[in-house]
Amino acid sequence: MTCRRAAELISWELDADLPLHRRAGLGFHTLVCGACRRFRRQLGAVDEAAAEFVADPRAGIRAALPDETKDHLRAVIAARLEKDS
Repeated sequence: MTCRRAAELISWELDADLPLHRRAGLGFHTLVCGACRRFRRQLGAVDEAAAEFVADPRAGIRAALPDETKDHLRAVIAARLEKDS
């Protein structure tokens, strides 16, 4: 697995469960690749910071994308992942 592919999967796993074979491949890659382990930690930190940034503390809710937008983004990412594999 290339680092570019690992980065795509790391990004994808923030929003969806990866299939077992992809999790296994990513797990092995990040076991041997310090740069991708660091990227995973950094992306997780950015994701948490973004969630805090858009949170509405008065209402106790977080701003969210509409379900249709999420579905569209997932479909685009899935198509690209399939094209690259």
